[in-house]
Amino acid sequence: MTILVTGASGFLGSALLRQLNAAPVHYRTPRRLDADVIIHCAHDFGGGAFARNMALAEALVSARRVVYLSSCSAVPQARSEYGRTKYAIERRFLEAGHTVVRPGLVIGPGGLFLRGAQAIRRSRFVPLVEHGRLLLPVVALAGLLAAFPAILARPGQSEWNLFQQVSQRDYIYAIHPAARILNVPTALALVLLRLAGVLNLRLPVNRENLLGILDSQNLAFNSHLPQLIHQPRSVAKMVKEALEA
Repeated sequence: MTILVTGASGFLGSALLRQLNAAPVHYRTPRRLDADVIIHCAHDFGGGAFARNMALAEALVSARRVVYLSSCSAVPQARSEYGRTKYAIERRFLEAGHTVVRPGLVIGPGGLFLRGAQAIRRSRFVPLVEHGRLLLPVVALAGLLAAFPAILARPGQSEWNLFQQVSQRDYIYAIHPAARILNVPTALALVLLRLAGVLNLRLPVNRENLLGILDSQNLAFNSHLPQLIHQPRSVAKMVKEALEA
């Protein structure tokens, strides 16, 4: 089976490239569409990048089979630009008969998880909304990689949801057991994060991240992870493995 990966220089794309013995596709010029499968991981995170992300999806939609790495933030009512973009691209690929994979926050030695974990471990107080009771969909990098061969072997199933839900409080304590939770009202947190964005302050999380968490509280889909991974890891084990890698 010939497999190509877009976004192959990123955290998830590079991991899938190694795991599946695949080849990279250049982000801007996806010309090689004759592969058996294209795993589409690339995403332009720049502000107002909706049109650019949709254009790349359109360039790939005529391929034999696309497996699109989406997100649990991709819901119809998404308030974040990231969630709205992912949802729109999902619809395009599903309409064309392709496959969508929705992982939770991937816990591994890189990406958003590692940036946030490093900041959390440096902090004594960690601000959270709703006293840390919001649920966070997560998946271990090892679990995501282990699930992919089974997904590729089942072209008849078009949607795969790979996540476990843990409370933000448990997630924070898995990273930094001595952390103290500082409750921040949700509305205030959104205002402060918007201001941080205007001022170009580099924080471990931004307004888009918080909106994605808020929008994922009542997911309309169940996780397929138990069908694919016999023993899903606890969040404590996921975090330990990621930070020791």
